[in-house]
Amino acid sequence: MATTIAQRLCRVQSISKFLNATVPVVVPVCYRSKKDRVRNYKDSTKKNVWTPRKKRTIFEEKKQDAEFASRVPDDSVFLMDLFPESEFSIDEAIKLQRDYADPYILNNMSGVIYLDILCNMKTKKQTKFIGEFSEKLFFPHTFEVNLPRRCFVVCKTDEEAVTAQRLGAEFAGDETLLQRLDRKKGNISIGDFDIVLCTTEMQEALYSWRQYLKNIYPSTETFSIGDNVEEMMLKQRELVSYTCKKEGALGKIQVPIGTLNMEIDQIMENYDFFFSSLLNHPKMKQVKSGENFVTSARLLVPPCPEQLKIRDEELRRIVTPENMTQKPQKDKEEDRENVDSERFTGDLLVTA
Repeated sequence: MATTIAQRLCRVQSISKFLNATVPVVVPVCYRSKKDRVRNYKDSTKKNVWTPRKKRTIFEEKKQDAEFASRVPDDSVFLMDLFPESEFSIDEAIKLQRDYADPYILNNMSGVIYLDILCNMKTKKQTKFIGEFSEKLFFPHTFEVNLPRRCFVVCKTDEEAVTAQRLGAEFAGDETLLQRLDRKKGNISIGDFDIVLCTTEMQEALYSWRQYLKNIYPSTETFSIGDNVEEMMLKQRELVSYTCKKEGALGKIQVPIGTLNMEIDQIMENYDFFFSSLLNHPKMKQVKSGENFVTSARLLVPPCPEQLKIRDEELRRIVTPENMTQKPQKDKEEDRENVDSERFTGDLLVTA
């Protein structure tokens, strides 16, 4: 009798284990309110769409130990993976790029020189980084470079609109052209142009669109407001713009600074002008204290694949109010002693 009862209990236990493994247990869900229940139902009805992961395009510099960094090749021809990356000054990098652009090699003596800059986007807070920003520059020594310059010209007369279109403007017109920017009724979006030009007579009409245009709103600093449409259009050909793209704590800037057929002194002046404007940008106030915004830079001239790394001294020689260090306290005390000693002449104290 006892064996039969034990056999029955074993059967019941095995059946219960089978049911628990095959049939899911339903647990009632409690909601705080009716809105939460409706919101949960709507989210459950949405289809799960697979989105591919974005590939990284900005990579951090590889950290090298002291032994690897101290390696020096004995020959001019060596394996690059076994030695640290060679660094050059601006003069040396330009001369090497000119050798590559020789008529017997690449035949690109009018090639555009670009700076490829890696940036540090960290701020004082660990979870907050510097946002992307753009800037427009007019270099002291101009050069020809193919950049997107789709102009949106706001002018009063038809003659000014015809001259603007003759010089390559995408859109030109008066207040009726501004109405086409309306998001509901218009057929022109902000992505259809890169530069906005405006005559002084149409400034009041354009002022109501300043929030919509944001960074590309015209100003006197960028020579996009004036009385002569032809002069403004010709001036925009000298405009060079760059954007700092961000991926996490890293940023990247690629900007042209000249051409190979320019004098080295002119290229150096453009180089200094760019770095001074970059390091004086309002975003530089957000950089984490004790760290540099520009971590490394390389000089390249497409289509040549060579990217020559610039020495760190070339990146730090531009002095700005942010990177100027205060004078040590000891030096100040020594200066005071020198001043006090200068006031004594013999046994007399010279007083003001």
